[in-house]
Formats: sequence, C-alpha cells, structure tokens
Amino acid sequence: MRNETKELISLLEQYYGGQEQAKNMMLESWLSSWEFNSTAKLVDTMTRAIVTPDQDEFIIGIIGSSVAAGNDNCAYDSYPSQLERTLSPIWKAAGMKLVVHNSGAGQCHDSHLNQVYCVKQNVAPNSDIVQ
Repeated sequence: MRNETKELISLLEQYYGGQEQAKNMMLESWLSSWEFNSTAKLVDTMTRAIVTPDQDEFIIGIIGSSVAAGNDNCAYDSYPSQLERTLSPIWKAAGMKLVVHNSGAGQCHDSHLNQVYCVKQNVAPNSDIVQ
C-alpha cells in the first residue's frame, strides 16, 4: 500500500510540476478556508477503515454538479470515475475495494450548494466519507 501511495504521489508531483505545486493544488487550494485540520480527519478515517478487520470496502460518496455528474455522456471522465480509477490500486494493495458513489446532478438545476442538505438521501448511508 505504501508503494502504491508513493507511486501516486510521484505521479501527481510530476503532473503538477513539482512537490510544492502539487501540495498547493491538492491541499492548500481547498483546505485554507476551513478552520480545522481536514487532512488529519481524513487520514484517521482511512486508517480506521484499513485496520478494521471486517471492513473490506471503503466507500466515498460524491455530491456535486456537472463535473461530478458526468454530463454529456462523459461518465468515464467524470470526477467520481477518475477518483475511483486513481485511488483503487492503493486500496487494493491494502486488501480492500474502493467504491465511489456518484450522486452528482448537473443539468436539473441542482448543485452542491443545496445538495449538502440531502446528503443522507443522495449518498449511501454507509459511506465512509462524502466529498
């Protein structure tokens, strides 16, 4: 699992043109506005899933608009599909399956701004994290 994670980090650093820029793009861009350490909470949630003996899946529920929904017949390129393809090798190395549920809604005038009020209805109740 550590090797798969290092390979992904290397890929992201190469894609973004260096370690500092990758960190800025992946963490600083959205964490800076929050007043809590989201990274620590995410690490804790993932670690607990890995060490729980009877958990064999890690489920991420995605809410959002057109990018999540994969409008215009772009389901393969949608954010949830890319996330699942990118992170699955890491979870597989841990002996687990990564499942990403997509509840994105784009062209029906629904957005992430009001979807947060319906998280329980939009994503699986057993989601480990919701993004």
